[in-house]
Amino acid sequence: MYYYEDNDGFYFASEIKAIQSLLQTKLEINYDHLKRYLVYGYKFLNKTSEEYFHGIHQIEFASNATIDCDLNFTQSKYWKPKTNIKDMTLDDAIEGSKYHLLESVKLRLRSDVPLAFCLSGGVDST
Repeated sequence: MYYYEDNDGFYFASEIKAIQSLLQTKLEINYDHLKRYLVYGYKFLNKTSEEYFHGIHQIEFASNATIDCDLNFTQSKYWKPKTNIKDMTLDDAIEGSKYHLLESVKLRLRSDVPLAFCLSGGVDST
């Protein structure tokens, strides 16, 4: 969910182009954010709420957004992943990851015929 706030109001939509269609002015390109994307790649590695246009922000993952009658905007996290990291060796981490991946796939791909699947993190996809 994206949002934009100015003196005329508070706008939100699931796509930036919907916000742009409501505004009386054209959105300015955020060249700093664009440069970070081109240099470092995948945008979520930047860990900011900035988008490719100035003034456009994205509501954080696993968050609730609230806006009151005075247009005060707040976000609050409703979920955070557990980060109980235990000391383990690289071999333990590899074995644990392999085990949990295989168990997860077995659970979801029950079939009486052979199956295959391909993995991609999306970074290399277009």
